[in-house]
Amino acid sequence: MLIVLGEKSQIIINKVDYEVILFFIGLFIVVGGLEHTGVIKIMADFITNSFRNNHIGLLSTLMWGSGFASGVIDNVPFALSMAYVLADIAKVAVAPALSIMVWATSLGTDIGGNFTPIGASANVVAYTSIEKKGTIIGWGRWIKLAAPATFLALIVCNILIYVKNLTGWF
Repeated sequence: MLIVLGEKSQIIINKVDYEVILFFIGLFIVVGGLEHTGVIKIMADFITNSFRNNHIGLLSTLMWGSGFASGVIDNVPFALSMAYVLADIAKVAVAPALSIMVWATSLGTDIGGNFTPIGASANVVAYTSIEKKGTIIGWGRWIKLAAPATFLALIVCNILIYVKNLTGWF
């Protein structure tokens, strides 16, 4: 399309936010490195051994751990790395069903990503765009506004995961 657009392609290229693109490239490199060095396997083994007979503890840890981690690591590469962790945990005979572990991890990853400006792809794009236009938000203000809603949503999700695990409801 850049070739077809001719001179207009230069305008498009100038609008690309290369800082954001490089940020995401770096995150995916880190996740790939974690997988290839065995860190993800170590994480899965630790989680499995810590909660061998405690499904609720495992599900809550997956949700809250994913929530906090995705606030620090963008939730897209974090979700990718957790897919490998969940695959390893699911191989253990005493693990809860893979579907409920995916629910717990997905909810934590998605909601926890709202906690910081770098926790979700949309946050990164919005934050950099707003600051480039001259409005300074700052991490402190972002976290002050986002933390209560994030924690409340995670609490509600934790309760619903508990209910889902016990009853198979919804």
